[in-house]
Amino acid sequence: MDIMYNISLERQKFYATHDFNSQIPESRDVEVVYTWNMDFNRSILGAATMLVPKATASPSSNTMPTWAHNSWVCLFTAMLAVAIGGNVIVIWIVTAHRRMRTVTNYFLVNLSFADLMMASLNCLFNFIYMLHSDWVFGVRYCQLSNFIANVTVAASVFTLTGISFDRYQAIVRPMRPRMSKTCSLVMIACIWISGMLLAIPCLLYSTTKEYRSKGILKTACLLSWPDGLPDVSYMDFV
Repeated sequence: MDIMYNISLERQKFYATHDFNSQIPESRDVEVVYTWNMDFNRSILGAATMLVPKATASPSSNTMPTWAHNSWVCLFTAMLAVAIGGNVIVIWIVTAHRRMRTVTNYFLVNLSFADLMMASLNCLFNFIYMLHSDWVFGVRYCQLSNFIANVTVAASVFTLTGISFDRYQAIVRPMRPRMSKTCSLVMIACIWISGMLLAIPCLLYSTTKEYRSKGILKTACLLSWPDGLPDVSYMDFV
């Protein structure tokens, strides 16, 4: 489910009639409108952007008040510290203690590793992007960031599915042999391969676009599908 703010019919018509595959002219004054994405196809905390003309944009400014900026920095710093620190501790406990190396804990380590990648390689950079409305990390990392976001989300979902299957077998068929450690490692490898395959489109179609906001030249990192931006693209929902 997408939570979208200030999306009007006029903007959708603008997306449908303008080609964003070419660079936006520097004389065109546009603003960035953020879409918080909560579905599988996009990063949970990724600030995917849409470029809209200032004439049809929301009258609200992109600039955060100082108190809001500082509050976001403190809150997100705490979130990242807990996410990175907590997942590192889980991985260390399981890998450092032999008796903790069970099938279920292997899946938990995999889940922690996926969450650690999301927090350190995607959320951190997207938070900086959100604060400044300017992608300063280059087109290659724009592609990599969106790729990592989708890979880790897929890996987390598939890992939880694997844990559920293992628990189901243990409860419903307690007399049957449990899943072996080798089998669990094979499943984990398949999980990551599947996640990478599903995330390939985001790697191929992520790009950066330059735009002007209040006379300042900035860069946006976004998905640009062959049939348009995400909010008018049918490919985005496939």
